[in-house]
Amino acid sequence: MQLIWLLCVWVVWNERNSRLFKNVITPIPRLLDKVKMLSLGWLKVEKAIFTYETQQWWYSPLTCLGIG
Repeated sequence: MQLIWLLCVWVVWNERNSRLFKNVITPIPRLLDKVKMLSLGWLKVEKAIFTYETQQWWYSPLTCLGIG
């Protein structure tokens, strides 16, 4: 869960910077997609035994983590 929390903060921070400095606004569902994709990549790098496919992760990330 710490990974997801950190990624949420990172994505929101980057969105803030985009809005302030580039005047670009990203829709909320797209921000969620960024969190999902980044977290999948981080988990695959950090955990050699992470066996879930992209599609499984995309539709149910919390279940893949054993939370949901």
